[in-house]
Amino acid sequence: MAKIDEPRTGYDLPFTVRHPGASAWSDGGDLEGVLRWKPEQAGAAEEIPRPLDLLARLARSGALAGRSIAPEKSGFEFVPPEIRPGGTARFLLRSCRVDAGSILVLTNLLLARSEALPLISLDLARPGTVAATVLAKDPEERSTFPGRNATISFPIEDEQPESGTYTFTATIETPLAPDHRKWLNQALADWIDAVQAGAYALAPLPPADCWAEADAEGVVDWDHTVEWSVFKVRADELAVDALVNIFAALHGRGQRVVRLAIS
Repeated sequence: MAKIDEPRTGYDLPFTVRHPGASAWSDGGDLEGVLRWKPEQAGAAEEIPRPLDLLARLARSGALAGRSIAPEKSGFEFVPPEIRPGGTARFLLRSCRVDAGSILVLTNLLLARSEALPLISLDLARPGTVAATVLAKDPEERSTFPGRNATISFPIEDEQPESGTYTFTATIETPLAPDHRKWLNQALADWIDAVQAGAYALAPLPPADCWAEADAEGVVDWDHTVEWSVFKVRADELAVDALVNIFAALHGRGQRVVRLAIS
C-alpha cells in the first residue's frame, strides 16, 4: 500500500506513470515530461495539447496549491509540447510550485482521452534525470488530489452540501475590482473545463463521465459581496477544495476576502 503522503490513484491505469519525489513539484525547479503512445493510432498527437493546457490553466488559478503553498504564488510556466516522430512528446513545467497531487489531475485528463490517445507511459522528472517512482495504485483508497490550503487566513463556513450544487459567497473588504472580476471568472471557467474533462474523476467513475455546470451569469457581485454557483457536480469532493484555493488566490492577489461561505 502507498504511503499516506505519496501520490496515489484509485484507477487501474492502462499506461505507466512515473514521477519525481513530492518536493520536486513544489520547490520552484523545472520538471520535464515525456509522453509515449502507440504510434499507429491515427490522430493521437492531436490529443496531446488539450490536457496539458488544462493542467497549466488550473495551476495558474491557484487550484493546485494544495495545503502548503500560498495559492497566489503557486503555478508554473508551461512550455508547450514538442511532438516527435514515433509517438513521443516532450513538454516542460518551469519554476514548478504546485502540490504533488497534481500528477493525479494530469493522469486523469490523459485517462479520459485513452481511446483517442492510447498512452504507453507518462514520465515526469528533473531535466537530465530519470523518473524514479511509479505512481501508486490502490482501488480501495481515494486518489490523492491537491487539498484545501492550510494557510488561508479568512474564515470558511462550509455546509458541505451533498446535492451536487454549490454556491460560493465571499464577503470582501472592498468592491470587486474589474481586473479581479475578469481573473476570477477566467479561473472558475478553467476549473469547469478541467472538471468536465475528467481532472477530478472519482474512481471507479470513468473520467469522461465527470461533470459540472456553472451558472450562466458567471460571477455576480454587489457592494462587498461576490457570489458564484455551480451545479450537477460529479467529481471527487477535493474538486471543491480547488475552488476554495481559487478564492484564496483572489485574496492573495489583493482582493481581500473577509469570509467565504459554501452552501
